[in-house]
Amino acid sequence: MTKEKAFCEIHGEYTYVKLPFAFSAHCPKCLEIETMEKEKEEKLEKERREAIPLSNVEMDKLGIMPKHYHATFENFIVGTKYQQNALDAVKDLHNGKNKQLVLCGGNGCGKTHLLSALLKKEKKGMIIKMTEASLWIRNPKPLNELEVRNLLKTSEVLVIDEIGRSNNSEFEQNWLSDVIDYRWGHDLKTVLIGNYPLKEMVSDSYHGQLMDDVFGLDILSRLKDFKKVRISGEDLRGKKWVKY
Repeated sequence: MTKEKAFCEIHGEYTYVKLPFAFSAHCPKCLEIETMEKEKEEKLEKERREAIPLSNVEMDKLGIMPKHYHATFENFIVGTKYQQNALDAVKDLHNGKNKQLVLCGGNGCGKTHLLSALLKKEKKGMIIKMTEASLWIRNPKPLNELEVRNLLKTSEVLVIDEIGRSNNSEFEQNWLSDVIDYRWGHDLKTVLIGNYPLKEMVSDSYHGQLMDDVFGLDILSRLKDFKKVRISGEDLRGKKWVKY
C-alpha cells in the first residue's frame, strides 16, 4: 500500500492510500457529504412513513388489539419513574439504539400500550401472546409448523406478550428457544413482555414468581444481551389512557 495524491474539483487536492485492485480514489469530503445526505434522506423517509396513519385493518395485521388502536408514545401516561424508563427503552428500540428488550411489570401499567405504539411507529412486525403463538404453531393451517416458526423468526419486529401465562411445556420451550436464538443471532428487534421479573432484576428478598421459570438455560443465556426494564405504576385498566 502506498500513499497517493488526487484532485477533487470541489475540494481540491487530497491524499489517499492506494490499495491493491482499487480502481479509483474517492474524495473523503465528498464521501462524507454523500453519507450525511443519505442519512438525512433516510430520516425524512422514515418520518414520512410514520406520519401516514394506519388503518384498523393494518393494525389488526400487526396484532394490535382494538383497545390499543389509539396507543402512541405521546399519549402514554407516565406516573412513575419506572414508566418513564420503559417509555425511554421502547423509544430507543424504535430508534435502533437497542434491538432486544425484556419488559416486565404488573397488570395495567402500560406494557402492551407501549409495544402497540412501537408497532404503529414501525408499521411492520407483529405482537402476539405466548399462548396464541403456541396454538398457531400447533395448528398452522394453511401453513405448516416450519413456515409459522420462520415467520416468528424473521419478522422485522417481534413482540411476544404474556410470557409466563402458559403451561411452560417442553413444546413451548422448544419453539421459543428456536425463535429467540435465531433473532438474537440476526440482531432483529425482539421484545418479551411478562408480569414477572427475571431473577437478575430483583433483590434476594423477592420471593414471587420469576420469568426465569419459563425459560431454559439456553434462552436465559441469550437474554444476557437483552436490555431489561421493570415497569410499575397504577393499574389503569378501565380508565382512559389517552392524554389530552
